[in-house]
Amino acid sequence: MNKFKDPVASYLEKRGLDRSPFFKNFSSFREIVVVIPCFDEMENLPVVINSILKCDPPFDESFGFLFVVNHPDNASYERKQESLKTVEYLKTVCSENGLPVALIDRFSEGFEVPAKFAGAGFPRKVGLDSALHLFDHTNSQKSLLVCLDADCEVAPSYFKTLKKLARRGCKAAVLEYEHRNDHPGNLDAISEYESWLRSYTAGLKKAGSPYAYHFIGSTMVCNIETYVKAGGMNTKRAAEDFYFLESLAKVAGIETIDEKLVFPSNRRSDRVIFGTGKAVNTRLDSGEIIKPYPDLIFDRLKKFLELFHHDFPTAEELIVAIQKSDEEVFNFLESYKFSSAMNGIYSSSRSSKQIARQKDVWFDALKTLRFVHHLSP
Repeated sequence: MNKFKDPVASYLEKRGLDRSPFFKNFSSFREIVVVIPCFDEMENLPVVINSILKCDPPFDESFGFLFVVNHPDNASYERKQESLKTVEYLKTVCSENGLPVALIDRFSEGFEVPAKFAGAGFPRKVGLDSALHLFDHTNSQKSLLVCLDADCEVAPSYFKTLKKLARRGCKAAVLEYEHRNDHPGNLDAISEYESWLRSYTAGLKKAGSPYAYHFIGSTMVCNIETYVKAGGMNTKRAAEDFYFLESLAKVAGIETIDEKLVFPSNRRSDRVIFGTGKAVNTRLDSGEIIKPYPDLIFDRLKKFLELFHHDFPTAEELIVAIQKSDEEVFNFLESYKFSSAMNGIYSSSRSSKQIARQKDVWFDALKTLRFVHHLSP
């Protein structure tokens, strides 16, 4: 008998927000589960469902679709009614089209999302944690968790590509995306935001950052093993995708699938305090243009990372080299206790490989973003 607890069971016991589906029209384990949070999405659900039904090849018994029907406990009466309509719509869809669906209740009294967690992270975490029960955990490296949003469309080859990722044991990835122009009045705003995001990702890639990937929540995929190792999804009200991907990158790295597979809406949104919807709102309301970061910033980042990744024998040599190279960058790093952190990494690591890994964990996606912000005009 294995004396070690199943890692998935251990994760759920310590951190899980899983719930059993109140409705499920399939019984066998799935290979791939697509998790879709639904809050006041009756206008958009038919769009994502229709695109799912048009995939070629179509879904089969390896797929499952888990919808987290939710609203915050302080939602208006109208929005609470929308949750009930969503449930009936999804039941009808799976009855008419055979879609393998599981529904999670975070809308009934006593199960509503606490207002302090209202946003993207909480329902996404509930969905991903609950989806863990739909897999055979003996093959956790080839069981794929997929994030999607109710305002998206997917490409016809969506399922085909997801199957390939699952069967080759993909650890973590982001799918390529492009925002739809379903709200023509928002075109300039979303074009500028998407250009900013793509230029930021390209700049990080040019600089040699291990965090060079976009952070769009509806494009994230990972296997069960990586999900559990990374500590699962967070419950942040916004930027849950940024922090989740950062966690995945620290344990497995993130690959980018170049094929455009996900097409989010370019709509406004009042649901999160920052992110795509908020950026569109700000651009439309203020008229302030969303400008990409200057290339010079990424040149300085590259110069820093080349030194940072160099195999210096001691922490002192690394610290002195970076201070001599760029005093402003060094002072920024010291605001995060860089010298102390490097001394700790060198003294506690047993090999140069371990030192390199711990340095990348320390200078993570958030510090990288703050580095770029700090050097911006």
